[in-house]
Amino acid sequence: MHVNPRFSALLGRPPGDLVGRTMLELVHPDDASRSSNIFERLLSTGSAGTMQKRLLRADGSSVTVKSTEWLVADGNGAPRFAVEVIDEVVDGHGERGEARELEDFLETADIAVLAIDGKGVVREAHTGENDILGYAVEDYLGRPFSEFHFDRFANEDVMNRLKGGATISDYEVRLRHKDGSTRHVLMSARGQLDAGDLRYAHVLLRDITAQKGAMEAQRRSDARLRAIADALPALVSFITPDLRYEFANRAFEAWFGIPITEVIGKPVVEVVGASNYELLRPRLVAAMAGERVSFDAPIRGHDGAERMGIAEYLPQLSEDGKTVTGVVALMTDVSDRRRADEARASLAAIVESSTDAIIGASLTGSVVTWNAGAVRIFGLDAKQAIGRPIASILGTTHAEDIRRHIGEVQNGNQVRDLEIDVEDAIGWRRFVSLSLSPIRSSSSAILGISLIARDITKRKHVESELAAHQHRLEELVSARTDELRQSLEKLRRSERLASIGTLAAGIAHEINNPLNAILMSAQFALDFKDEVDVEKTLRTIGDEAQRGGRIVRSILKFSRDERSSKATGDLNQVVHRAVHLTTTYVASSHLIIDLDLSETPCWVVMDATEIEQVLVNLLKNAAEAARDKVHVVIRTICMSSMVRLTVTDDGVGIPEDTVSRIFDPFFSTRRMSGGTGLGLSISHGIITEHGGTISVSSDVGKGTQFTIDLPPSKPPSEAS
Repeated sequence: MHVNPRFSALLGRPPGDLVGRTMLELVHPDDASRSSNIFERLLSTGSAGTMQKRLLRADGSSVTVKSTEWLVADGNGAPRFAVEVIDEVVDGHGERGEARELEDFLETADIAVLAIDGKGVVREAHTGENDILGYAVEDYLGRPFSEFHFDRFANEDVMNRLKGGATISDYEVRLRHKDGSTRHVLMSARGQLDAGDLRYAHVLLRDITAQKGAMEAQRRSDARLRAIADALPALVSFITPDLRYEFANRAFEAWFGIPITEVIGKPVVEVVGASNYELLRPRLVAAMAGERVSFDAPIRGHDGAERMGIAEYLPQLSEDGKTVTGVVALMTDVSDRRRADEARASLAAIVESSTDAIIGASLTGSVVTWNAGAVRIFGLDAKQAIGRPIASILGTTHAEDIRRHIGEVQNGNQVRDLEIDVEDAIGWRRFVSLSLSPIRSSSSAILGISLIARDITKRKHVESELAAHQHRLEELVSARTDELRQSLEKLRRSERLASIGTLAAGIAHEINNPLNAILMSAQFALDFKDEVDVEKTLRTIGDEAQRGGRIVRSILKFSRDERSSKATGDLNQVVHRAVHLTTTYVASSHLIIDLDLSETPCWVVMDATEIEQVLVNLLKNAAEAARDKVHVVIRTICMSSMVRLTVTDDGVGIPEDTVSRIFDPFFSTRRMSGGTGLGLSISHGIITEHGGTISVSSDVGKGTQFTIDLPPSKPPSEAS
């Protein structure tokens, strides 16, 4: 306890008798518990407390006082000392006292106590030996306290609170020093109200400028430390002796997926998880005992992935070096490095075990690395090959080409599947497939050349043998194809001749008509030679002879053996010829043909005779299948994408199981009546050769439709 003379006089005790004693020793026993509770609350909350209590005087009597207590903290916020001001003496002098002036309060303390009236004017001032604002006591008196404030708002706020009856604790303000500088001050104050008006207030000022500067310096230092720690890729943390985190950097936050603000103060086990904690705990215990611990361990991150870390625990000792105050934990994620090392080792093993020659060369083309595959292919061991130009190893025959390709690789290009023949060290000739590519650094700079050589000698021999076999096979296939083509032509001719035989009666009738006309005209001219117009008669004979010639030529053309070339023609004209050729035959078979042809020509590139053969075959089939009167409609449609020809009848139809086989060679439902089963098969082949399609749809009892689609062509005038 440190008291001023006024307090000493109040209790009738000399100041030396009070120094070193506790306040509770001076409180009446009946008020001790309540006083203690208020003081404990002051320590725990930092809020100023006011109470009425009895103090013991030296003569054994007591005096009842009303007091206010403030807590003064150091720069780190820890309690430093408490200040108690006796506001009023309730009794002991017989009546309630007025506000006592404070004199010479804590003369050596770095605080100041001011008494201000209800208007904020300083009426009393008690300062230490060195006033915190540099003023003498008389400099304060009579001046508004607002003159010492830098912040007008702060002064008004304090006065308004005091007028409202509030007690102010540790209110930070900026006050003006006598030299013009700024002082950071903590203000605590309590006012005395009378009928709701502020009569006076005691204001306690404590200079924290030095602490503020130290705190700012510490803040900047902490910020620099935080920035440095956050910039490190390693996990950095500080763990207290009770195994809680006091510090963690951004890398730590990223690894465990917990914000730094949530890490601080948490037990290690809650942050790292139970499985990681079981692994780390023995090392932490050893570090807390003062041992520096280094270890490798797989640590599982927040995403569940396990990473390999190299960790080091550094114990931090107290100033006397006897107590461990915590552990600095450092951990570096080496998973990528370990994987890279493993990948390099694996790659080296793959390269060495490869049957291909994998060669590394400098940018100038000299061999740098030489694997076992290169030894096998070229017959040189690594000592013999390393340092030699790769072009010389591949042989003088290809040296110039290899140097040119190396130049391409030096420019960043790749050379793939270059096949050459080489001689190995013992003179054996081998075929190899070479691929050259640039070796690049992480910044894409070209560091060297990679060359992979694959021995393809066996493949070359096999390819040579296969080529010979293929040539022989192609000759055989060509010969067989010619034979098949000849056989197909014979079949087509046979089918045409068979059609002619079927149509023979009609053809004879067609030829007989012009012959009868010729005979009649000739006979008439002989019988009436003097009366007949000879010129007209001869013209009639000539016309009928030409008509007969046309019929014969048509038959010859239809039955000829040679193939004609394709030419652009009107499909409608081909339809007319086919119908004319079969008119008599189909009429005898109760077949009625209707034509629904396009009004414009349907131009198609075709062999007209072959297309005519297809139509004759379809009409002949319809006639042969007819049991009663059957209507057949032949329709042509000209479209931009195709020319369509349909032959539709209303006959008995074709069973479903027959439709699927109708174009198969030698398939016939009329074999007993002489059917060969080749007509529709040959028709299918003809249409396919013309780049078209032929299909059939049939409904038993309702009829059948054949559809032929052919590629369209331009008219002959435009095509030429």
